[in-house]
Amino acid sequence: MKKAKIWIFSLLLTNSSLLAIDEQPLKATPLDLSQTSKGVAEIVGEFMQDTWDDSEPLREAIGEKSSELWDDSAPLREDLEEKIKDGWNIAEEWSTQKYDELKQSNENSDNSSSWWNSSDSVKKSEDDSATRSLLKEL
Repeated sequence: MKKAKIWIFSLLLTNSSLLAIDEQPLKATPLDLSQTSKGVAEIVGEFMQDTWDDSEPLREAIGEKSSELWDDSAPLREDLEEKIKDGWNIAEEWSTQKYDELKQSNENSDNSSSWWNSSDSVKKSEDDSATRSLLKEL
């Protein structure tokens, strides 16, 4: 990039005709740009309006199809709502049951049947160890 700038600068210094630019076309250019940009804006505006008008049947068809799909999905949405309610009811029942078990175990000093009691896992671990020893002996 630096080399390109140096090259352009040196080109301008060596060729003085590039620096001699007529001022008259530069003064007229801003007016032309203004008129040109207005013309372009009008053309783009017309094109956009035509596109919008041409897309009306497509927009109507999309609206109708969306409405049909929404109506067709009513049973699915209702089924989903029921399943969500059922899920919440199941979670509530499970939570209530576990709370009751915890409450009973706090009242009962022998809480070996509690769901969080790890004695079953300890016993299973001992059984697994015994099984491994028997297999090694074979």
